Amino acid sequence: MSMPGTTPPYELPPLKGQYDVAILGAGIAGSLLGAVLARNGVRVLLADAGVHPRFAIGESTIPYTSALLRLIAARYDVPEIRQLSTFKDIRDNVSRNCGWKKNFGFVYHREDRKQHPGEANQLVLPTVLQTETHLFRQDVDAFMYNVALKYGADGRTGLKIADIDIDGGTGVVLRSEAGEEFHAEYLVDASGFRSPVAEKLSLREEPTRARTHSRSMFTHMIGVTPYDETESGALHHQPSRWHDGTLHHVFDGGWLWVIPFDNHKDSLNPLCSVGLTLDPRKHPPPTPPRRRMFDSFLSRFPTSPGSSRGPGRPGRGRPRDVCSTPRSRWSATGSASPRTPRASSTRSTPGA
Repeated sequence: MSMPGTTPPYELPPLKGQYDVAILGAGIAGSLLGAVLARNGVRVLLADAGVHPRFAIGESTIPYTSALLRLIAARYDVPEIRQLSTFKDIRDNVSRNCGWKKNFGFVYHREDRKQHPGEANQLVLPTVLQTETHLFRQDVDAFMYNVALKYGADGRTGLKIADIDIDGGTGVVLRSEAGEEFHAEYLVDASGFRSPVAEKLSLREEPTRARTHSRSMFTHMIGVTPYDETESGALHHQPSRWHDGTLHHVFDGGWLWVIPFDNHKDSLNPLCSVGLTLDPRKHPPPTPPRRRMFDSFLSRFPTSPGSSRGPGRPGRGRPRDVCSTPRSRWSATGSASPRTPRASSTRSTPGA
């Protein structure tokens, strides 16, 4: 399938169950790769056990990432990828549910004390670089998935892979729980932390020697008061509103992020991404329900955004890494990488 007015390098007739590349995971990474490959004539299977739209974190962009998106769009002739590289392009072409990111903010808090205005820092992006975005991932991921389909990728959501056979000489065979079989020359696992390839090939060390000391809770909230409108936030004389960027409330043994989607006049989204990361050696897990634990923790910091409340949705997140083994006919991206240990951190959602 070609875009109007364009001609891909070549078009091959589809062969049922036969692909050049199979991609497991139709999130933003898998879908972006699928779009690039399909646009350039590669037969692509883009498979995912889930469906769109869906909750995801990894929402705050930086200028380097946006520059790479523009380079990829030009290099591989996929103009839709460029539409993800600036806030205004996303607002006009992808979704009005995303936020505008104009700064990085860091505010230090001490337990049982009011926040001192001198213990804060804000990096304001130069006007020419104020193109960054708070991505509402359920919209952005679905957009990129449909771009991949438009260029000819075979998209299969709700497809649960039960078995994988990888042969360096003949390729890859995927078998679904429903009994379907798919053949590909090469496999990319972009599925996330619950990586079928890592499980199949026992790539992760158990127990891991790379365990980190962190645990996180994250969710989307409604009714989060902008820090600028709090007693503490009003004492700061920053060049940019805290709510116009990605704000980090930092304290001994952890930090809390606030990523608003409602910080511009064109937004249709009342939600705000909020996440709490803790060192369990400093902040041992208590026994109450997670939501109560979240509120209890924030109450210990009088000028943190602890009075903000809202419903939560479950989510998952991991450090990003890349591991590639082209001779073995497979590779893994992001948190699917075997370098990401299973026990590296603990995740949950305050809304659960």
